[in-house]
Amino acid sequence: MLKLLRRASWNLIDQGLSALTNVVLSFVVAREVSATAFGSFSIAFIIFGLAIGLERAWVGEPMSIRHASLNDEEMRPIRSGALGASLGMTIPLSLIVAAVGLAVGGGLGHTLIALACVLPGLILQDTCRMVFFAERKPARAAGNDAIWALIQFTALAVLLLGGARQPWEFVLAWGGAATICAIGGMVVLRAWPNVLGTIRWMREHFSLGGYLFAEYLLGIGVYQGGILLVGAFLGRANIGSLRASLVLLGPLGILSAAMTTFLLPEVSRRPELPSSTRMKVALGCSSGLVLVTAIYTAVLLLLPTSVGVAMLGDTWAGAREVLIPMATWSAAAAASAGPALMLYAMGLARVTFRLHVIAAPGVILAFIIGGQLNGAVGAAWGLAILGIATLPLWCGQLAISLRGHTKRLAEAAANTADTPPPAVV
Repeated sequence: MLKLLRRASWNLIDQGLSALTNVVLSFVVAREVSATAFGSFSIAFIIFGLAIGLERAWVGEPMSIRHASLNDEEMRPIRSGALGASLGMTIPLSLIVAAVGLAVGGGLGHTLIALACVLPGLILQDTCRMVFFAERKPARAAGNDAIWALIQFTALAVLLLGGARQPWEFVLAWGGAATICAIGGMVVLRAWPNVLGTIRWMREHFSLGGYLFAEYLLGIGVYQGGILLVGAFLGRANIGSLRASLVLLGPLGILSAAMTTFLLPEVSRRPELPSSTRMKVALGCSSGLVLVTAIYTAVLLLLPTSVGVAMLGDTWAGAREVLIPMATWSAAAAASAGPALMLYAMGLARVTFRLHVIAAPGVILAFIIGGQLNGAVGAAWGLAILGIATLPLWCGQLAISLRGHTKRLAEAAANTADTPPPAVV
């Protein structure tokens, strides 16, 4: 139990450090640039989020679910394969982002080109973290993220002292620091990317990664795409408002991510867990996250305007307007986090994919209709209402899946009991 608590603590610390580098960057950019320029940065950050989702869906999560019980010797080819698949998927995306940046030009174009240069390093650094988690070495992941934070903060300080005020400059500092830490992580892992094995990795993990990848595009990816649609219809400043509210709610994401990265491999390597225990874990996770969300949102709502402006500059006013509906959506997501985690740990990617297929069109409609009715505030309320409406689907599907799990455990126990003991020679 002590080792379990220690690993959980390191997971939380690591998630805090990883998110801190992103949150501090967002605060710095929001303070130092205009609302429109922050919108350009937000677009780049959304693209990064899509890339991270792709990597975790096809590499990080399958590795945690299928390979968390392997020993060090067995993990060697898995490390190189995971790193190679991440790099092999990111390079084409970087080329596309660079081409778009060249085409659009201006401040947004420069920011996209900067992102294209550092995106492979950002994704490889995250893959190193996922390998550490799968191998039950979260302290090494936390150490890597601590070095990333140190390098990034130093680079940001140098840029600010030098008078840098362009989003692309901050993106280069952020991604450059991640690239250095990615190299360091691979040295510690004693593994280098096997890019030629990308297709093989994707083929071997298709039954799981394929669904998770499609789910991400339909689920989390649709949320980011919806924000981009709001910007297309209502302007980049509205993207900045939604993005800034997500920055304010970032610590809640840290806690949820820490829970997932810790419990996913822990539950996956224990297929014998009874359904009653799985339900208790799911309910406990959801209840805890919802409670923390409510308390944290209350604190944000009580912040004086001067503190908000000090954190987000000109973007504070827009972020404050959408905070309540975005926090409501966050609470709904927290309530569904426990059931979702348990379904993932049971390897039911096909089930979770179906749920995201149901929700995906609603996300786009919520953003478009809500945005047309009341701008960024309406889009945020549309998202909140959809989150509440889909919560029963997650809870109901978990109950159905756990009944099937109980039946399978009973059948396995019956088969074991019916099997005669081996004859003694």
